[in-house]
Amino acid sequence: MKIIRAEKMGFCFGVTKAVDMAHALTLTHPKKSIFILGMLVHNQHVINELLEKGIQFIQGKDIATLPEGCIVIIRAHGVTFELYQTLKAKKVELYDATCIFVKKARDLIIEKENDDFHILFIGDEDHPEVQGIVSHVKNVSLFPNLEVLKTTFNEIEYKKYFVMCQTTYNQSKFKEIKEYCNTFLKSTIVSDTICYATHERQEAIVSLAQKCDKIIIVGGKNSSNTVKLFQLAQEINPNSTHIETAEELDLTFFQENDIIGITAGASTPESSILEIEKKLMEAFVNNQDFESLLNEYSFSLERGQRIKGILIHKDNNFALLEIPGIKGQGRMDSKEVRDYKVGDEVEVKISTTTEDFYGNIAVSRIAIEKDNAYNQILLAHTNSTPLEAKVVEVIPGGYKLEHNQFNLFLPKSLASRTLMLNDNLHVVIKEIKSNSNIIVSYKDFLDIQISNEFNKLSIGETIEVTIKKISENGMIVNYNSLSGFIHISEISWETIHAIDTLFKEGQILNASIISLDKAKHGIKLSLKKLTPDPWIAFSQKYQVNSLVSGSVLELKPFGAILKLENGVRGFIHKSEVAWDRFIKNIERYLSVGDIVLAQIIEMDKEKKSVKLSLKSIKSNPWDSIEEKYPLDSITSGKITHIYDYGFFVEIEEGLEVFIYKNDIRWTEKSAISNQVGDVVSFKIIEVNHDKKQLKGSIKHLSANPYQVFALNHPIKSAVVAKILNISQNGLSIDLGNNLVGFIPGSEVLEKAASNLSVLYSVGQEIQAQIIELDIKKQRIILSIHKLVSAEERTDLDEMLKKYGV
Repeated sequence: MKIIRAEKMGFCFGVTKAVDMAHALTLTHPKKSIFILGMLVHNQHVINELLEKGIQFIQGKDIATLPEGCIVIIRAHGVTFELYQTLKAKKVELYDATCIFVKKARDLIIEKENDDFHILFIGDEDHPEVQGIVSHVKNVSLFPNLEVLKTTFNEIEYKKYFVMCQTTYNQSKFKEIKEYCNTFLKSTIVSDTICYATHERQEAIVSLAQKCDKIIIVGGKNSSNTVKLFQLAQEINPNSTHIETAEELDLTFFQENDIIGITAGASTPESSILEIEKKLMEAFVNNQDFESLLNEYSFSLERGQRIKGILIHKDNNFALLEIPGIKGQGRMDSKEVRDYKVGDEVEVKISTTTEDFYGNIAVSRIAIEKDNAYNQILLAHTNSTPLEAKVVEVIPGGYKLEHNQFNLFLPKSLASRTLMLNDNLHVVIKEIKSNSNIIVSYKDFLDIQISNEFNKLSIGETIEVTIKKISENGMIVNYNSLSGFIHISEISWETIHAIDTLFKEGQILNASIISLDKAKHGIKLSLKKLTPDPWIAFSQKYQVNSLVSGSVLELKPFGAILKLENGVRGFIHKSEVAWDRFIKNIERYLSVGDIVLAQIIEMDKEKKSVKLSLKSIKSNPWDSIEEKYPLDSITSGKITHIYDYGFFVEIEEGLEVFIYKNDIRWTEKSAISNQVGDVVSFKIIEVNHDKKQLKGSIKHLSANPYQVFALNHPIKSAVVAKILNISQNGLSIDLGNNLVGFIPGSEVLEKAASNLSVLYSVGQEIQAQIIELDIKKQRIILSIHKLVSAEERTDLDEMLKKYGV
């Protein structure tokens, strides 16, 4: 006879949690009354053990009789909404052992009802799980199976449906339901809420039933998931039987050479399965063979012993290891074997030799890994090998780190920098006082790492670096554990002004090593060295007196910088811009962006400098200035610059004439009204060859109005004019042709000298005599008083001539 267990069988996560919770509460609250609402699991053997520990089972109708302060456990199936609210209102300690898959299904239909779905639920309406789930919603229709759904459900006013099944429903039948609903019901969502443990056990029994002669299903007769396992097995293998305990086992059903498959429902403890297996072996294996089997697998176990076993079960909660020589299995948290799969051989350490309620002993894979990790730590300390660790706590004086489940202490003095929680770093072991007192150093690791990496570098080598920080002067970069610097002058053969417009922090670059400082582990790098020096090609192509084209990059007070071919730069001093002797504002001649043709007048190959000239490729206008622009010649030009005291007029490229404000008009002295760009005509009034200066005059294009006035109005001649202005000092009068004369108060009539504003008014026409005319000072003085006196003397002379004395 051979017995084969199903790959997935026995207690599921939810049942294990509920049973463990019940046993634990009897230990932590020995003096309290403990009640379980409903049957905790569908297995009488487990129920009897709980009853022996004093736990009482009640139904919903008994809640009112619960004593104040007692403990109530909600079973894995959960309870109805009404019962839960009633329990919350009672003064009891409530422990909820509802299976996580049941909770998920409950929360899901509540969510979908809130989204206006109508719930179609397929399951056993008498099952406590189903009753508990559907009690939380109102818009729900309940069907025991697909056949009833097809024949009784009518689509009415609902627009969309949400379909789900009992967590222990048959997986193959669920697929039929999903296919039907997606095909025949509009706007339908079908959700798979079947417990993964149920699904795994169903798949396992289908596989087992195909390769065994007989099948035994162990579990409660009223356990839904166990009944479904039996139904699946019987469909494939009619030689299937469903029993709850070893006492129900009919040995006449089996033969000596049978291959027997065995599985168990989610509510069946390991002890029940073992009893059945033992009864079969005792009945069909002869005593000698049985004794040899026991001797083969029996040996003494000790706490801390390392042992190997086969992983036979793993779920979200725990894992079981089949270990020869023990009644049950080795049990551990499933997280310890997250990287293993069922069937793998696993080495573990015995945590305790005492068997639990199910005949299992506690084992640990982590303990093995921790031993291995400590051996690695010892080896790393001996060889000064770095370890990778994670900061798990910031403590006074340093940091607590974790490496392979070992705590390490990193003093702040050996940390090199401020660390944050969850930082990962490499450290070197400084001292091992014990397996719980290990001192490490990040600083020593950096020193070793930096030295090792630095010693591998050589000048001229190209390495890949990452930009860490950008400043005005350059960039700090990282190369593994090393830091380097790229000066702004080493970024490009062209001048760089704003590095952050070309690069960004975190950017990866290739750079050439140009300097290594071993004492400081300093690295200077260059980006431009990765490309040919443009100066070499430029110096081969051009010589002194060569013409070269370039664009104006920058204007300085003393000249201009030009970008020439291949990024080479040249400089034009302001004295080489134009033939003007004094150039105060270079902006008058050049603007940034201008493309100009210049002549090379000096090249320094060592300094890689080029001096240029614009004026050298043009004829010097001053060589023929007197011929082209002699004194008193009339010419015209465009105004280029205006100042308070006059403006410049360009008469040809590089040649300008200055016109003072006083040379614009003969008479008016007001502000300059011309604009830059105006074209004006003028007369050359000064040519200074030594100073390279030309002066012009607009007013000299016409005669001086004061000279014209003087020719027509000699001293003592009389004029008739209108008053322009009256002041305390005298009268201003209009003499025509924009000329203004002045009559001082002393030259007005004697009677009027003290009260001019009473006797005279602006616009009044008067007669006066010219008594002073200064052409150079542009001044004309007149007198009313002298004119009147002259007229009186004339009249007297005429009277004397006529009448005598």
